[in-house]
Amino acid sequence: MTVEFPKIFAKINPDKWFLVEKLSLSYIIHCYFNKLFMFRL
Repeated sequence: MTVEFPKIFAKINPDKWFLVEKLSLSYIIHCYFNKLFMFRL
């Protein structure tokens, strides 16, 4: 995953940064839980 892209996006569009941060955070949590379920099955 690229960490630099959100930082650049935050500089370009600060008002939408909160939404992007929330989406990326939920995406990471989603992937993490998918991995957990994969290991359990």
